[in-house]
Amino acid sequence: MIGAKDLAFPKLNLASWYIYMIGAALHHSTRWSPAALDTGWTLLHAVQHRRRRPANVIPAALGIFITGFSSILTGLNFIVTIHRMRAPGMTWFRMPLFLWSIYATSLIMVLGTPVVAITILLVAAERALPLRLLRSDASAATRCCSSTCSGSTRTRRSTS
Repeated sequence: MIGAKDLAFPKLNLASWYIYMIGAALHHSTRWSPAALDTGWTLLHAVQHRRRRPANVIPAALGIFITGFSSILTGLNFIVTIHRMRAPGMTWFRMPLFLWSIYATSLIMVLGTPVVAITILLVAAERALPLRLLRSDASAATRCCSSTCSGSTRTRRSTS
């Protein structure tokens, strides 16, 4: 649609596809392991649902993290292609609407995927190490608030 024969970086496009396949294989391998992935879409276990066996959250999170790299590389490839490889005479306002949507989606992928990747790494770190960063039980928050807000710490108003 822009007059280019191929993307700006065809080898990066191929590498992005291979990275995507590796991440997808790692993520989907958790489905068939003995310890099934028993979480929701946030990869955190439910409060009312205590696990008897460990979930495969770390391999699933790493698979999603690796797949995120593929999204970032593909988005960069599309952005560079739209910027640098347009046909002569095709200005920004003559581009088809579909190219504008690809460009906007690529910008969102490049800017938003690192934020999701950091969150996924925090989930994996929470599961691997006892950091207690992402507390999902309400009783811990209740204990925290009730101990700091006891009646002995209230100050009385002075009468003068």
